[in-house]
Amino acid sequence: MKLPYFCFFRLQRSCYGKATAVMLIVFLSATHLLAEEPWTTPVNDPYSRFRTLQMQDGLSANRITDIIQDRYHYIWIATSNGLNVFDGYKIRKFGGNEENPDGLAPGVVSCVNEDVNGHIWAGTEKGLFRFNRAIGVFEEVILEYNGNRKLYIRAMLHEGDSLLWIEVQQGALLRYNKNSGIITDVYPHPEIWQHYYMYHALVRDSRGVLWFGGRGTYPMYLNPDSKEICTAPVGEKSWQKPRADISGFLEDKSGNFWVTGNDGIFLLDRDSMHFTRKMRVTTFTAMQTRSGELWFGTGSGIFRLDPSKNIFTHIVSDINNSHSLPSDHVNCIYEDRSGNLWIGTDEGVAVFRGSNRLIKTLYHIPGNPNTIASDYITALKVHQQKLWAGHRQHGLDIIDLETGLIKHVRQEQKAGMISSDNIRCLYEDYYGDLYIGLWDGVGFARKRRQKDTFENFTKRKNSREIDWYNDFAEDKSGNFYLGFWGGDGLQVFNRETGVFGEILKERLSMPFVTNQFAKNTTLLTISVLYKRVESDCWLTNWKFNVY
Repeated sequence: MKLPYFCFFRLQRSCYGKATAVMLIVFLSATHLLAEEPWTTPVNDPYSRFRTLQMQDGLSANRITDIIQDRYHYIWIATSNGLNVFDGYKIRKFGGNEENPDGLAPGVVSCVNEDVNGHIWAGTEKGLFRFNRAIGVFEEVILEYNGNRKLYIRAMLHEGDSLLWIEVQQGALLRYNKNSGIITDVYPHPEIWQHYYMYHALVRDSRGVLWFGGRGTYPMYLNPDSKEICTAPVGEKSWQKPRADISGFLEDKSGNFWVTGNDGIFLLDRDSMHFTRKMRVTTFTAMQTRSGELWFGTGSGIFRLDPSKNIFTHIVSDINNSHSLPSDHVNCIYEDRSGNLWIGTDEGVAVFRGSNRLIKTLYHIPGNPNTIASDYITALKVHQQKLWAGHRQHGLDIIDLETGLIKHVRQEQKAGMISSDNIRCLYEDYYGDLYIGLWDGVGFARKRRQKDTFENFTKRKNSREIDWYNDFAEDKSGNFYLGFWGGDGLQVFNRETGVFGEILKERLSMPFVTNQFAKNTTLLTISVLYKRVESDCWLTNWKFNVY
């Protein structure tokens, strides 16, 4: 396999404990490429709902480092102080007790995974441990490198039923045979000097190349032909990654190779070894859901990309929203067998249910202008591929169903705006014009299909007695009907001239109610109008009788 690379380390002997490294520097010239092709500005998503698990729920610590689901559907949660297993109801803790009755050393658990035989392995700051399901305790797996028997395990990767790759903070990639209990190969590299940053990555791509790295390291890979540790370029050139720092590698379903670190989110062309930065944000993890969405956990919340729809959204913690992320510092993201996403943050676990992708709840979050204006919704209508929501006392919201962007429309004392924030009903007519029934005695509004402004119509400008609108309807002859709450009940409206036409009160055999404001007059209260396709117009009155 021919790979362009900078080869920094060449293993001279693969004998465990006696390996030495020779520094080689090979410079490859490259053409200048555009290093930055950023995404468009993401749309804020305040409505993704999460359930949280924290120390108050039984976790051993709130800083989450890794999450997996085992074959028995238990969720294992690694933290900065111990390991937890969650069965959906209760949490059992390991390693949080200095007396160590469960076998797991107390302290940081940096990674946890399951091998093909169903064994749970935990990598900690004090060594490697394997769970004995028969007796329910962890047992230490003795490893030694350069005379150190308490290696800080940073990442693990199981391959087959016997091979385990292990990255250690002391500066080595180890190839461990689980059957024989022997380290068969050692690949030295610079050690992790800021080990309190817990992110690290170890993956194999579809080309068979093993990629790894961590805090302050180059993007490293093990050349499958030469068995040498090589690095992708880091530097100031446009096609290089600016900083030596690795938090994650991800090969998506389209074959794109993503690299993340404290300098952002990058795409790496593995043939030319050219980086293209997509976003400048400190990033700790990247994953792709089975549905194809890309989720990036960062120091500023979650960025979610749907490649099929080209929708880019941003999810953050919100102190006013009890269903939001518990923290913007997102360390890991894992999808379970049911499509639920388990998100590890610095303030606990956030669970995003798979069903939330199908049903989305919109609600008002105080202080957040990116949410709907209120929870008191009086009318809904899809108009020009956007969802229009009318509110009691809070005007209109225009919601982009694709991006989630919300535009608020409020009453303003100027031409082209609605004359009241009390919305009662919404109706789109045959011509695509939108009619807005106002519940304030000031008339109704209309938005023409080709315009973004509003026209206001009032039957009696000097009185608020009768201009209360409950519904609209039209027939196949082009007649347009206004349904009043009181007043004349049902009336024809000429849409071309804007003139109120024939009052149909006398044609209706419906009971009237006495006008409480004006004696000796009666009101006909229409609550709903419905036009059947064939011919008839159906209506209901205030007592919900149908006519």
